Amino acid sequence: MTSKKITALSMAAGLTLTVAACGGDDASSGGGEGSLEGVSITVGSKDFDEQLILGNISKIALEENGADVTDQINTGGTDITRAALTSGEINTYWEYNGTAWISFFGETDPIPDRIEQYEAVRDRDLEDEELVWMQPAEFNNTYGIAFPTEAADELGNPTKISDLGALISDDPDMATLCVESEFSTRDDGLPGMEEAYGFEFPGDNVTVLDTALVYTQADQRDPATLVRSSPAMAALQAWT
Repeated sequence: MTSKKITALSMAAGLTLTVAACGGDDASSGGGEGSLEGVSITVGSKDFDEQLILGNISKIALEENGADVTDQINTGGTDITRAALTSGEINTYWEYNGTAWISFFGETDPIPDRIEQYEAVRDRDLEDEELVWMQPAEFNNTYGIAFPTEAADELGNPTKISDLGALISDDPDMATLCVESEFSTRDDGLPGMEEAYGFEFPGDNVTVLDTALVYTQADQRDPATLVRSSPAMAALQAWT
C-alpha cells in the first residue's frame, strides 16, 4: 500500500472515511484471501456511537475482503482523529465534509448543494494533504431541532425552525435550547441558524452538553432542555 493518504467519503453532506499510510503496533485481525489480501490498514473513528458503528462496519468490510486490520476505533474527538490520520497513526476513518469545510479549512460559508460541498472538500484535501475522499455514501447526516412531544403545546406547537422566532419573541422563558459543543459555535450550526432565520435565543437559555446528554436531558424534560438540537442518529436522512 502506498504512503498516500486516502479519504473515503461516506456522506456527501456529512461523512468521510479516511485511509492513510499503513502501520500500527496494536493487535490486528483479518487477513486472508480477497481483493485486499496482503494490505495492512489501521481503522480509526471518532468517539461517539455513530462513529463507532461506522468504524466497525469499515473494519468488518476490510477484513471480509482479505485486509489485515488493526483496530484503533474510538480514536478520540474530531481534532485528535484528524491528527491521527494526517500523521499516519491511523489509515482510515469516516469524516463529515461539512466538518472538514468549516473546522479543517476555516471556511465560514457552507456550500448548500451537497455534491458541490463534497467536491470542494475532496479537491481541497487532495491538493493540500494528499487525502483522497472516495465516493459519498447514499445517506446524509444533518443537524435537526427536536423536542419532547408532551412539550408541544407549551412551545406553541412549532413545526418549522422559523416558528421558533415567535416563541423567542412571545415567551422567551420557554425558548430553551440544548446543544452539543460543535453546534453551538459552527457557522453551519447555531450562529448560522440564528443569522439565517433572523432570531437569537437568549444567551442564558442555551445549554451546552456532551452529545449523549442532549438526548437524555431533553427526554427528562429538564427546564433548560425543552428544545434541543443535535447531530443524532435519529436525524439521519436518506437520499439516493
